[in-house]
Amino acid sequence: MRLHDSFVVHDGIRAKAYKPGSSKFYIDTRSGASYYRKGDQWHHLIRVIDRENDRYVETIRVLSTGELIRHVEEPLSEHFGHGGGKNQGRANKP
Repeated sequence: MRLHDSFVVHDGIRAKAYKPGSSKFYIDTRSGASYYRKGDQWHHLIRVIDRENDRYVETIRVLSTGELIRHVEEPLSEHFGHGGGKNQGRANKP
């Protein structure tokens, strides 16, 4: 009888920048592996939320193949209806 087992480690990094005396970040950046349950695949996610310059950038690729799944680069003020903002309308956007 032969037994075989393995494990894979995925990493990532996230950084937020705050101005002195402020409780809201002005930049939030994330890069690393992200598991997509619906597709049962690991993806590589790069996301930058830049409030100071009104920018939202997100790139998602399949980790195993590098296939581009999504690339968005738009003003943050026009980015709504995704993630935590799914239940917000235009009037409530940041």
